[in-house]
Amino acid sequence: EVCAQYVSSWSLQRAMGASRIGITEISIAACTASALACMLVYLNREWNGETGIDLGNDVLLKAPPVLLLSLQSILVAKSSYAAWIAGGLFASCFGDVFLEYSLYTPKFFMYGLVSFLIGHLAYIKAFWVGAWSSGWWPSFLPIALYLGVLLRVLLPGVEEPLVGPVIVYALIIGTMA
Repeated sequence: EVCAQYVSSWSLQRAMGASRIGITEISIAACTASALACMLVYLNREWNGETGIDLGNDVLLKAPPVLLLSLQSILVAKSSYAAWIAGGLFASCFGDVFLEYSLYTPKFFMYGLVSFLIGHLAYIKAFWVGAWSSGWWPSFLPIALYLGVLLRVLLPGVEEPLVGPVIVYALIIGTMA
């Protein structure tokens, strides 16, 4: 989806007469190639009836498009919003990688959670800037109600040492919304 947005943006720039090849064009090509490779690998696995996790392919095919998108966002960032989004993408990419490795080494699970937490905090910072100017009050009540119901459903099945972290994480994701 993100690659499609870049391609349409790039096509518009080309139609308007832009002729140079820069970081955007390189990112589009690399992101598209990585997404196509990922799709082909997953389709091949499905057609062959393979299930489960293929750590090498999963990490190598999921991480590069997000890293490229983050890098491109950092290089062309003209606002603090774009920089915070790029930081969130970068941290979330590491979260994905750590969670994949946690299937083999449990300590990586916590690294993944912390990476995603950092990513969510970066997104909150990016979204918060625009929230005050656009009026966020109308959306507050539905999100708060949803979080309350979600926690009421989830918490009975959560082991005692994880209750606090689950509540904190739900509040962070709710704040991000």
